[in-house]
Amino acid sequence: MDAALELTVSGIKRIAAAGSLAIPVLNLARSQVKSRLGYREIADSCLRRLRALIPDRKIIGRKVLLLGYGTLGSRLAAQLRDLGCRVDVVDTVLIALIDAAENGYATYRTAAQALAASTPFLIVGTTGEVALTDADLTALPDGVFLAPFATRDFSALTEGPHRPAATDIPGVGLRFTLPGGRTVIVLGDGRSMNLFEADSIPSQGYDAYRAGTLIAAAALCADPDRVPAGLYTARPTRPSPTPDCGTPTTTCTPHQAPPAARPRNPPAWRASVPRPSCGGRRS
Repeated sequence: MDAALELTVSGIKRIAAAGSLAIPVLNLARSQVKSRLGYREIADSCLRRLRALIPDRKIIGRKVLLLGYGTLGSRLAAQLRDLGCRVDVVDTVLIALIDAAENGYATYRTAAQALAASTPFLIVGTTGEVALTDADLTALPDGVFLAPFATRDFSALTEGPHRPAATDIPGVGLRFTLPGGRTVIVLGDGRSMNLFEADSIPSQGYDAYRAGTLIAAAALCADPDRVPAGLYTARPTRPSPTPDCGTPTTTCTPHQAPPAARPRNPPAWRASVPRPSCGGRRS
C-alpha cells in the first residue's frame, strides 16, 4: 500500500483541492516538531535573507506590514519588532487578529484597510494565499519592498499581467512599474524569498524535524492498512503512534476520504475520548 507525507502547508492546500485520494496523505506541515522547532529556524532564515537583500536600507523605526499572523508570521512579527520596526498585522482569521492585538500590534482585516491607514516601506507575506489583490496594487506606496515568504502571496504581480514588463535586479529580485509611475520591488524571484539564491535552513537546524518525519514514516510503514485513503489534517484525539518523540502525525480525522476506504472498526488510537466526569458522576 502506498502512502505519502506532506511537509508544507501550501502542499496540503493543493492536495485538499484535488478531491478524493487513492492513498493516505499525512500532514507533517502542522506537526508539533515543525511548529515548535522547524518554524523557529524558518523565521530566522527569513529574517536573515531579508536583511541580506536590502542591507543598505534603514529598518529601525520604520513601518512594516505583515500579511498573515500564523505560525511563521507571528514569529516574524516579534523578530521585526525586536529590530525596532513598527509592525502592523493583517489576517482574515479573527482569533489570529485578537492574538496579534494582545501582543501589541495594530491589526486589520484586509490589506486595503492597512494600506489606507499607514505607508509601510516593507510588506511581508506569509499567508500562502493571494495576499495582495489587483485592487490592492493601486494602494501600494511608491518604492515599497515586497518580501514573499510564501509563493502565492504576491502572485498578482509575479504571475499576473505585470510580470512580462518586470525588470530583473540581479541578486535582489524584480522591479515592477505600476500605473502612475509607482515602482515596487518584489524581493527574490516570487517564490519563498528565503530560498532565493540561498539555502533555506542550515542542515543542523532542521535535523530534529527531519528525524520526526522519518519516525512518522516508519510508524505508517509498519502498519499501513490501519490508515484509510484520504488527506489527514486534524490533530489526534488520542496519542499518536509515536507519542514519546513529540511528533504527532496530526492525522486522526481525515479531511476527506472515500467512504469505502474507511475501516469498519476504527483503530484504537482514533477512539473517542471518554466524556469528563464530575464528583464520580457522568456530566
